[in-house]
Order: sequence, then structure tokens, then C-alpha cells
Amino acid sequence: MFGFNHGIKEYSRISVETGVLAASPLKLIVMLYDGAIKSCRQSVVHISNKDISNKNTSISNAIMIIQNGLLLSLNKEAGGDIAKSLADLYLYMVNRLYMANIKNQTAPVEEVIQLLVDLKASWEALEVESAKKSINIPEQAFI
Repeated sequence: MFGFNHGIKEYSRISVETGVLAASPLKLIVMLYDGAIKSCRQSVVHISNKDISNKNTSISNAIMIIQNGLLLSLNKEAGGDIAKSLADLYLYMVNRLYMANIKNQTAPVEEVIQLLVDLKASWEALEVESAKKSINIPEQAFI
């Protein structure tokens, strides 16, 4: 049984790595949103089940994705006011997640999930529009 589970985990890891390597900068942002949303949703379940250890892990993962992925991907010079607003929003989300973790409350996490879902939809629309117009958005716009 161990070999089978190990094989599935390895396949998943390789699949994710391949997806990341082949992804456009816009797709990478969408993938970060997916990861943050997934971690937040897991934390809601863990809070509801009073599973403190897994709650801490899930919330920490979401915070890391937001801080080290979404926030750090912003180019405030190129992005101007939009990048500044996104940075402020990401920091707000991180603070809400910290509060949710401290107080064991699902409401702040659900608020963050809704914000992430809304922002993800915008990035997906931008990705679709970019593909239609065959616009190449340089990586420098994000990093």
C-alpha cells in the first residue's frame, strides 16, 4: 500500500511542477490563488472540527501563499495604484487569517476566501483576454 500512495504523491508533485514550468505569469498568479483558496477552505473545516494542529497548518499555508507568492509578485512601480491597492488588500487578508487562527473563527477565513475568489476571477478574465489577443505580458510586470 505504501508504494501505491507514494506513487500517487510523486505523480501529483511532478504534475504540479510541470504545470508551474509550463504556465504563463498570469496562470501562475491564478495557481497561487487556487492554493490560497484551497488552504483557507481546509482551515474552515479544521476550525469547525476543532482540529487545532491542522488548522494552524492550513492557515499558515494560506498566509505563506499570500505573502510570499501574491504579495511578492507585485511590481509596485509598474503596477502603480492597482499594485498598491492589491498589496494593501493582501496584507488585510493576512491580518484576517491571523485573527481567525488566534480566535478559532471561521468568519474571517470565509471573508478571505470570498476576496480571493473574486480576485482570482479577475485574473482568469485577464488571462483569457490576454490569450485572445495573443498579448505577451512580460514577467517584469509581476516581479
